[in-house]
Amino acid sequence: MKLLGIFIICAITPLVAGFYENFRKVDQGEPASLDYFFVHYNSPYTRRLLTYAALLTVATSLLFPFDEFFELPILSTLFNIFISLILTFVIPIIIFEKSVI
Repeated sequence: MKLLGIFIICAITPLVAGFYENFRKVDQGEPASLDYFFVHYNSPYTRRLLTYAALLTVATSLLFPFDEFFELPILSTLFNIFISLILTFVIPIIIFEKSVI
């Protein structure tokens, strides 16, 4: 089941990066395009995006055994929210790190 979660997150993460890319292009005055949504499935950043997605999924699933052992589902939920808030800007940092503002 965890492998399925890792696969799904790894499949979605480049699409999310494509959304950021599309927003950036629109912000620069270029027209929006569906091509931008899929540009990061085969880009120099794909490996880093997939590594981030896999590590995020593994990190959030590591708390699952503790959740069952201590019977504190709120702890798992709070941990997931905390990790998500901290890592919110990782995808834009990965794809825009070499961009000039």
